[in-house]
Amino acid sequence: MKILLINLLFVIFISCTNNQEQLRQSIDLNDVSGNVMINDIFEDFEYFALQTTDSSLFGQIDKLIVFEDKYFILDKRQMRQVFVFEKDGTFSHTIGEYGPGRGEYGFDVADFTIDKENRQLMILIQPSMVFIYSLDGKFIEHKNLHTISSLWHICSYNNGIVCSADHIMRKNNASSQMIYIFDKDFTLKNKLLNSLTENIKIFPVVSNCLFDNNNKVAYFDEFTYTLYPDVTNGEEKESVYFALNNKVPLEVFADSQHYFDNQQQYSYFIDLMIIGDTVTGYYINGLQQCVLIMNIKNGKKILARSLWMPTILCHKEDYLYSCIRPDWILEDATSGISAENMTQYPVEIDSNPVIVRFKMKKGLLK
Repeated sequence: MKILLINLLFVIFISCTNNQEQLRQSIDLNDVSGNVMINDIFEDFEYFALQTTDSSLFGQIDKLIVFEDKYFILDKRQMRQVFVFEKDGTFSHTIGEYGPGRGEYGFDVADFTIDKENRQLMILIQPSMVFIYSLDGKFIEHKNLHTISSLWHICSYNNGIVCSADHIMRKNNASSQMIYIFDKDFTLKNKLLNSLTENIKIFPVVSNCLFDNNNKVAYFDEFTYTLYPDVTNGEEKESVYFALNNKVPLEVFADSQHYFDNQQQYSYFIDLMIIGDTVTGYYINGLQQCVLIMNIKNGKKILARSLWMPTILCHKEDYLYSCIRPDWILEDATSGISAENMTQYPVEIDSNPVIVRFKMKKGLLK
């Protein structure tokens, strides 16, 4: 009987181990060959100039969400507001405002998301507060999340809200989690992924680490080079690790002066997003700027050098969205893009950034 029990436990252990190995992938990104241009990967480019007035002028697009044929744009550094534009670029209104009054926030804006089911917009304020508005900008309420970590990113999905912290902003240097899962009333349901023990002093390069991916929320940790395709299931087993030579040692992340003095020695990510099963990324490897396009299900990928690739801000249906500075448009710095291709609003040197919509070429990873 004891022998039978031992054999059974052994089979269960091997089965669990194999299953865990299947859920954890390691992808080598060092074998880069050839060069690609933007038109080798993307097609069907369209450009949408945004109306620029005293009321609608903002600095840069830190986050973009396309919902109900409107552009919701966060400028969190200069104007610290969400700007709303119609599909054709016409300015509609703003949401949120920095200040001491009701519905105004007195701390830094970190991120925002849209609860599509309840048609509400949520602005995440440092260190852990959420201001909730209607889509037309009316203040509803605010929630204090009372987490140990300072929260930097927020993403809504059908069943709740996911927030993520950054390793650099642990309160009192206490060990904490990186992922916080709430229901729609912001009751905490789960916490995942322990923060690094090192005292990280480098702010993330990748602008966004939480991604709305077909009613799942994906998370990318650029300090560990690891992508979690779905954190909403309450588990952390499924992950994709990207292997790069000259990976930045964690102790270097803890020494900001050394990191910036020797950054050219290391490999690191500039941008990464997952759309369905397709990962798109832009990274530095051996002083080369490289592009990653990969299907994490069938393993097929493109690794190539590229001088420039657009930062993918969001996606909707088959379309990807990015932005271009107006001076690039006027100087025709990217092939095939000019002010003549814009929608109804003119592009001048002090105009708002231009929205770019495009598609990934079909059959790229077949």
